[in-house]
Amino acid sequence: MEKTTVYFVRHAQPLYSHENDRTRPLTEEGVRDTVLVLETLKDRDISRIYSSPYKRSMDTVRTTAETEHRRNIRYRL
Repeated sequence: MEKTTVYFVRHAQPLYSHENDRTRPLTEEGVRDTVLVLETLKDRDISRIYSSPYKRSMDTVRTTAETEHRRNIRYRL
């Protein structure tokens, strides 16, 4: 039986002063934290990345997906 490993990543720090929850961007610190996500996951064999459609969530995983040439990102609620 094939083993599946699931990694959960909470979105990086959002800009709370932005009123629209769905389009809330990351703060400068949040953007820097996306590099930590990349560093943590870079040597993992990840075949898919799932994210909610919220901007802060997509932005958190985008760096990892694009840098590692993993364009198979699925955005789900």
